[in-house]
Amino acid sequence: MLLKRLTLLTLILGFIIAIGFAVKAHNFIGINAKTPHLNFIGKVEITCNIDGKWFNHYRVKKDGKVIEDFWHEEPRDPIVSIKAEAHGFGWAYTTFHGNIAGKPFDLDGDTTDDVHNSTSEQIGMWNSLLPFVYHGDHRIYYEEKGKFNHREGVYDWDGNGTIELVPWVWQWRLSLPGAGGEWKPADKREVKKKNAEAAGSWTVKHRYSSLGSDSNDGDDDEEEDDSEEQGNANPPTVPDRPGSFDLTPHRYAIRLTWTDSASNGGSDITDYQYQYQSSNYNRTRWSDWSDWTSAGTGNSTWITGLSSGVNYGVRMRAVNDIGNSSKTGIKIVKTTE
Repeated sequence: MLLKRLTLLTLILGFIIAIGFAVKAHNFIGINAKTPHLNFIGKVEITCNIDGKWFNHYRVKKDGKVIEDFWHEEPRDPIVSIKAEAHGFGWAYTTFHGNIAGKPFDLDGDTTDDVHNSTSEQIGMWNSLLPFVYHGDHRIYYEEKGKFNHREGVYDWDGNGTIELVPWVWQWRLSLPGAGGEWKPADKREVKKKNAEAAGSWTVKHRYSSLGSDSNDGDDDEEEDDSEEQGNANPPTVPDRPGSFDLTPHRYAIRLTWTDSASNGGSDITDYQYQYQSSNYNRTRWSDWSDWTSAGTGNSTWITGLSSGVNYGVRMRAVNDIGNSSKTGIKIVKTTE
């Protein structure tokens, strides 16, 4: 009987010592379960997997028949994502919303989703009964899928979101039959939060005259060879959009510079115009297109009358006598304070 009691006592003491060593080991490497420990590594990023790409379609015919039909780069459905990295232990809460091709997120067929998509995930691991915690680097990732549209045009996207890190800590408490504890969120002052927003576009350009299949009679109204369809006799069209543009922020204005369009469409470009809107991002609140002739004036101008310390989105287009080019993607910059 005495031997059994001594054996039981030895096991209990060994268990207590093991717990002590485990807690000390965590404290030794700088991680105390009672101290908040959850931080961002780097910045929060929002990206679109097809941002800025052009998709050109080629159709090769001979004797009225399609002998080759392919995309220069195979289109794929757009995925807009928000991501970040964190170190420590606790919970991450992600809120993400925006638009793909003019439609709110929730293009994955699940109509029960809200435009404001919120997710949560645990970072690190801990024992639910004891102050044992595993910490480390963790990747936070959330995405929304859209549907690719093959029709010719420019398709804009925008996204904005927030990732909030809430550390969890161990709190000892007295309870029957003895000492105990529990995991709880840290004080609100320990919460870390980062916001991000981004925007862009992709362009679909068809390089063929018809989507029809093989001709039944072998005749075709266009002259064709056995390579790419002829286009030398095409009438003038609208120009390509400006090649690129940059924004330099000032307190109440933005300096806008750009490069010429790759093609004027066969008619001289008369204008390069811009639109802008503040960070209250809503696709119906763009300013009017700027009303000035800028072609040949050094490819720079000022956007004035702005507020300080505010994010502004800007986009451009080129104009010739035939009409307006497609719009560029959107760039966002914050005026200085």
